[in-house]
Amino acid sequence: MSLREVCSAGEPLNPEVIEQVQAAWGLTVRDFYGQTETTSQVGNPPGIVVRPGSMGLPLPGYRIRILDGDDREAGEGEVCIELEPRPTGLMLDYQQKDASYAPLGATVYRTGDVAMYDADGHLNSSARPTTCSRRPTTASAHSSWRAR
Repeated sequence: MSLREVCSAGEPLNPEVIEQVQAAWGLTVRDFYGQTETTSQVGNPPGIVVRPGSMGLPLPGYRIRILDGDDREAGEGEVCIELEPRPTGLMLDYQQKDASYAPLGATVYRTGDVAMYDADGHLNSSARPTTCSRRPTTASAHSSWRAR
């Protein structure tokens, strides 16, 4: 058996892990970012040079914005997904305790994760707390969700 690619999703891998896999298997780990509510939104698919520590580029079907707590573009802020047009890989809404459904947001879905774009359009997860005063996301208030 041989591997052509190695992919990872979940918490961003630190450069040391990527280096150990490279040394042991001769392959670069391609990191991806997504949530339970979505498919992968950002990543390092084949054909893109992996930058250690980078989440990668927005993947097809997702328009990613970095916003502060007042929905303004920010150098560092919350990872948000544009809802128009609605991405196919994003769940519909959250089910509330009374069995009704709460929308994800008016114009963006706020992930609760903090990142920043670099000069080349790659997203980098922020290791430091954000300075934006974020409003609570819908996700923090609900435990059930509904897929397409």
